[in-house]
Amino acid sequence: MTISLVYDFKKSFEFIFEMNVLISILIICVKLKVIIRFIIHMSSIKGILWSIVFFLSAAIYGSIPTYLIVTFWKWLNNLTFMGEPVYTLSLFILFLWIITLLITLIYLIAGIRAIVQRKNDDLGISKGIKYFGLVSTIIIITFIIIWYILFGEIAFFSMAPP
Repeated sequence: MTISLVYDFKKSFEFIFEMNVLISILIICVKLKVIIRFIIHMSSIKGILWSIVFFLSAAIYGSIPTYLIVTFWKWLNNLTFMGEPVYTLSLFILFLWIITLLITLIYLIAGIRAIVQRKNDDLGISKGIKYFGLVSTIIIITFIIIWYILFGEIAFFSMAPP
């Protein structure tokens, strides 16, 4: 009789072991399903990351030129060459500021579109706009960080007219 009890215990242990293996396989399958869903929804994450880049680009192209125009406008209008005021330079700087505001608007719209189109594979934004925004944002942020490390001031915003 004792032999049959040991045998039944061994059978039940094998059954529990098989159930653990089946549960482990089921958990792995569920994890694989989650990973596959994550890979399918990577375009969603990609759209959100591009929108962050676009909004950073818009903030850079909107704030830095606007600050510089507001700060230096009075000094720029007082510039003289041989006793004559140089209004052409003021108009040219104003023209460049308007262009930067248009670039800011383009990047704001691209950021909104990246959020709206985040579930699609193609965001509908040209590669030139994407990579120009990415590269210029990286360059300007790197410049600001290096300037802060070297001089202890925030680049562009620490400038004052002579």
